[in-house]
Amino acid sequence: MTMGQKLFIGAFFLILLGSAEAWAGSGWTSYGQVTELTPTTSGQFLAKINVSKNPSDCQNRQWFYRNYSGTGADHIFQTLLGAITFGKNIRVEVSGGCDLNGYSEISSVSIVQ
Repeated sequence: MTMGQKLFIGAFFLILLGSAEAWAGSGWTSYGQVTELTPTTSGQFLAKINVSKNPSDCQNRQWFYRNYSGTGADHIFQTLLGAITFGKNIRVEVSGGCDLNGYSEISSVSIVQ
């Protein structure tokens, strides 16, 4: 194998890994309990939600994130916090984005009685 072929294959895999976000699915998860909500200093909050269905296909199926700078992030955080406080089931809509930890990006949240 020539050096050019090795570079081509290496570049191909870097592009493939870098575009994994484009392959993830979007949509609503099943309903579940929020078992952990973690505000971070890295510009996002993390949530562990015990769901049985997550259409995003990200590696960590029950971990989710949302950037603080995103529209409605404060409302999503407050809804997740309320779900923990009152023991309510929620579902989240995932955008199809996965972060480096394999967490699914949240775009909306829905809470039920």
